[in-house]
Amino acid sequence: MLLQGFLSLILLLASGANPAARAAELDVAYGIPPLLAAPCLPATFEKARAFTETVAGCFESSSTRGPVHYEVTFPEGYDPAADQPYAIFLHGRGGNEGQFREFGGAVALDEHVKKGGAGFVVISPGEPKHSYWKDGPAGEFGTAKMVTEDLVRHIESMPGIARGDRARRAIMGISMGGHGSFYLAEKRPDLFSSLYAMSPVFRGADELLEEDAPAFGYAAKFNEQDPVGLYLDRQARAQNPLPKVRSAVEIGKDDWFLQSSPRTLQFIEKLKADMGAESVNLSRPGGHDVEYWRGAFQRAADFVGGNFPAEKKRGRDPAAKKKSCADKYQAL
Repeated sequence: MLLQGFLSLILLLASGANPAARAAELDVAYGIPPLLAAPCLPATFEKARAFTETVAGCFESSSTRGPVHYEVTFPEGYDPAADQPYAIFLHGRGGNEGQFREFGGAVALDEHVKKGGAGFVVISPGEPKHSYWKDGPAGEFGTAKMVTEDLVRHIESMPGIARGDRARRAIMGISMGGHGSFYLAEKRPDLFSSLYAMSPVFRGADELLEEDAPAFGYAAKFNEQDPVGLYLDRQARAQNPLPKVRSAVEIGKDDWFLQSSPRTLQFIEKLKADMGAESVNLSRPGGHDVEYWRGAFQRAADFVGGNFPAEKKRGRDPAAKKKSCADKYQAL
């Protein structure tokens, strides 16, 4: 019976039919139980942390129309009874929600706290579509809204996290995530008080890779989703009603994107001229790699932590809400 099902699947593949859909039908026909999807459960925020710790979580996003997996790094001394600030970290292309931890971000946060810096929580969502953290020309990706609406709402529903307070939100990222964090800070300056973009790539329309074009679009659509255009447009306004985002940008002097993307080099040099050498650096040794980013993470943690205001207590029992989340804790 199983052999017959296998041969039927081979014939389906050869015929060009949709193998995934038909394979599911064959599983049912031959009594093979379907694979069970992992449950989408939130991370646990109710627990005080005696040391820096990373846990996993998941929430359903209406913007991306599916589950979003994320990791949360809690600093040493995290107190669920306090309104603590947080930073959203956007990973690079080919990465996932674990990139902050894997590339040394959790270690950098721990070092920042140990030398007396203000503790803050870091949330790193996964983005498997390689959308450069954009919604897409027709909203088909929905990733920007996932971050700025769904993720913010989800995180701020948890105990221990500041709610509705721009001064206690920051955004940062590397590579594609450096681009995305700069883009979202320009697009939604009402949400974030500080930005740290590491090794961001700012390709022009004529420099786009074929596989990246669907996220950006062309002509007017490209301009709508281009962080460089948003920055220049804001700068050109005689009166700027938007709140100021304290920003820092860095890229290694040996980063190959400075050679392969002339627009990236030109724009970062302009940012340096506009913002000053203390805020924009493209002269440190290093390339587009983990070795460089380990040092960049430490500078990012110090910058972001140094911009948050002093912690404040909520004066309520954190266990009074979402007690059921205690069973959902997943240590990594």
